[in-house]
Amino acid sequence: MRYNNLLIINFIGKNILQEEKRPSKWKSIIVYIIALLFFALDQYSKYWISTTYLSAESKPILSPWLFFTYVTNDGAAFSILKGQMFWLKLVAVVVVIGIIIYERRLPLTRPKLLSVSLGFLLGGAMGNLMDRLRLSYVVDFIDLHYQGHNIWPIFNVADISINIGVGLLFLHYLFQSPKETNEKKSSDENNKEINIPAAESPVDKTS
Repeated sequence: MRYNNLLIINFIGKNILQEEKRPSKWKSIIVYIIALLFFALDQYSKYWISTTYLSAESKPILSPWLFFTYVTNDGAAFSILKGQMFWLKLVAVVVVIGIIIYERRLPLTRPKLLSVSLGFLLGGAMGNLMDRLRLSYVVDFIDLHYQGHNIWPIFNVADISINIGVGLLFLHYLFQSPKETNEKKSSDENNKEINIPAAESPVDKTS
């Protein structure tokens, strides 16, 4: 009975440890679920702010740190490339398509963290792209304050999604990529040991 229990525990442990390496369509589907959720949240929040606030109107939400301030930005982050909407649209389209192509080429054995990060990146990129295609500017409204002063450029939900995605992608390459590399090296070494050719029998050179 005790032996059977040990076998069951060993089986469960191996399955948990190998779960990340198993191919699963959900690791691809989760990318688009997260992307669509944050895209919808971003677009709804922008619609709400643009129909509720006047241009440049600001109201405290969590005073004195968080305000909602309705502004528009026809540039990129920190208002760089201001007015260069054609190039900003082109870059945004390339980024969205690039993320989708990259995701489709990844194996289904990818780490879950990588799929989650791509979902956040895609959702945020799609949100700001929709603004640029539809309005020729991006709607921003999240305004952080400290001691009565704005301390960061006003941003939106899409920007939050992109930053979460970048952070998770950084964690993936910082912690999981070296682990995958080491596991691949270990696997290659094991395969070499297993596939060592049998030594040839000595040839009898006596005449």
